[in-house]
Amino acid sequence: MSPTSYQAALPRVAFGSSNIAGAIVIWQPLFFYNLMIPYLQGTMAQAPP
Repeated sequence: MSPTSYQAALPRVAFGSSNIAGAIVIWQPLFFYNLMIPYLQGTMAQAPP
C-alpha cells in the first residue's frame, strides 16, 4: 500500500469514526513498515555487492 493510500485513509479513521479496528488496520502495516526499512537497509548494507 502506498503512502498516499495511508494519507487518504487517515482522515476517515481519525475523524469519520471511532473504529479502533480501522485504526489498527491502518497503523499496524505502517508500524511494521517503519520497523522493517532500517532492518532491510542494514542487511543490504552488509551484503556483498
